[in-house]
Amino acid sequence: MVWVSDVTEFRVAGTKVYLSPIMDLYDHSIVSYSVSTSPNTAFTSQSLRDAIAQQSPGKGLLVHTDQGFQYQHSSWRELIKSIGGVQSMSRKGNCYDNAVMENFFGHLKTEMYHGESFADLAKFYQTLDDYIYWYNNDRIQQRLKGLAPMQYRSQTLAPLIA
Repeated sequence: MVWVSDVTEFRVAGTKVYLSPIMDLYDHSIVSYSVSTSPNTAFTSQSLRDAIAQQSPGKGLLVHTDQGFQYQHSSWRELIKSIGGVQSMSRKGNCYDNAVMENFFGHLKTEMYHGESFADLAKFYQTLDDYIYWYNNDRIQQRLKGLAPMQYRSQTLAPLIA
């Protein structure tokens, strides 16, 4: 099991808003995310805590990020360690090491953000929630054999469950 994470920034109604998603590389689904007006360690740790609570990953989980200060902080490292996970970080100055998450951010901003105007933060948060739900459940991906992440997960795991 491998998860990746990063932080991206939006400008909404004159305010900077930060998004910290956790993506499962198995099917590229967003398993959790947090949003904040401050890119602090608490908000990135919240998305990781939520992912752990929702997914109950087994020992050996690999969590990959860039070298942002949030991921070097003890709160992030201790969360991973507490479940028997392993932390992985990109090489310094190499965005390609976290290309999957950067690709998600590109789609998110192209399909939901650029060219849109949000009157307030509440409208942006609702639109973001709707987008991530759509991305996980309806947005088909060629690399997933033309299925959305949750469809791919259900189809590939069905024989294991039966």
